[in-house]
Amino acid sequence: MTGILERYRHLPASVYILTLAALINASGSFVRTFLTMILTDKLGFPPNEAGFIVMVALFLHLPGYLAGGKMADSAGRKTAFLLFSGLAAAAYAAAAFFYGSEKGIWLILAAIFFTSAATPANTAMYMDLTGPGKREAAFSLHYVGYNLGFSLGLLAAGFLYQHYVLLLFWGSALAMLISMILIAFLVRETLPSAPGNAAAPPQEEAAGNSTAALFFKNPLLLGCAFAGILYSIVYSQSSFSLPLLLKELFPLQGAVYYGYLMSTNGITVILLTPLVSTATSRFKSIFNLGLAGIFFACGFGLLYFCRSLPLFFISTIIWTTGEILNAVNLNVFIAEHAPASHRGRFHALFRSMSGAGHSIGPWLFGLFLMHFAIAWVWPISFLLAFLGAAILYALLPLAGSARSPEKTHL
Repeated sequence: MTGILERYRHLPASVYILTLAALINASGSFVRTFLTMILTDKLGFPPNEAGFIVMVALFLHLPGYLAGGKMADSAGRKTAFLLFSGLAAAAYAAAAFFYGSEKGIWLILAAIFFTSAATPANTAMYMDLTGPGKREAAFSLHYVGYNLGFSLGLLAAGFLYQHYVLLLFWGSALAMLISMILIAFLVRETLPSAPGNAAAPPQEEAAGNSTAALFFKNPLLLGCAFAGILYSIVYSQSSFSLPLLLKELFPLQGAVYYGYLMSTNGITVILLTPLVSTATSRFKSIFNLGLAGIFFACGFGLLYFCRSLPLFFISTIIWTTGEILNAVNLNVFIAEHAPASHRGRFHALFRSMSGAGHSIGPWLFGLFLMHFAIAWVWPISFLLAFLGAAILYALLPLAGSARSPEKTHL
């Protein structure tokens, strides 16, 4: 345990501040978490209209990421984060005043867009502040902090939803405001070209080149992006096909059991992220991303055989381990292969592709379930995740030059 905790020592002080800000921000993710329930239960929208609004909210992440990534690379990471976070906080606060009206819905959607736009700047700050030997530990710490904050926030969210629904909006705005204050006063601007910062090495600069040109000429980035889409389609079944399977197998307790599994997912992330990150820290990030696909394949593939609740818990722990590996190592991979001048845009690009996979996954498998039994979702999920891992391992020899000098060859 001492060795695990040692990995989180000696990180730049700003990384700890960013992680604390992420924890606080995540603890206030009330409105996004309860959006479907607010629309149907509190505001009385029929399921089809509520579903359309939620779909729009999901797709707003994509332009949000792209706009935020562009601004993070041009105006500055800190500037972009504070601007978009401030706009999101203002939109959530205003939505409380217009709660129940059409304007309130538009303000919620605006807040979701601005929150997404702040994300690439936040991630780019982690990349700028840490070198190759520290990035995995920094992103591991961030992932633990975010999920811990999200889990703690849910403890209060249910009570607020039942009794003081407007406080969900004020709570989201307040959490963003506190995180903004921390970063505004305790974290410097990290954009490499900003005054006072050391210039990035020539190999990390790509001024004048478009994001698309840099992306399409790099087979590593292309392969990782395609594998990421496959992973997202598979992972989306944790919130689509999995509850349907539980409802089919356990008609009276399916929803309750699904809640247990999602709690297991959150607890596993908090407890296992330091262990998994430490155990895989000597491997290349692309190797760990391939390993994530294997865990996804095994975890979701196991659901084909699940008939008792203990097996569902085992499956959840396995695919959550894949989630940990993917979440921590994807940002490390981007930092290793994207020029410093384009980190915000590349993060936005990968997040957009991942979001597209999450969005189309339920739709594709929904069409599939119109003709086939739900049991066949899981062999297909196994094959898709395994294909993503195979692509990454096929590209592994190309990643040799980008390996951190502190890591071991594979």
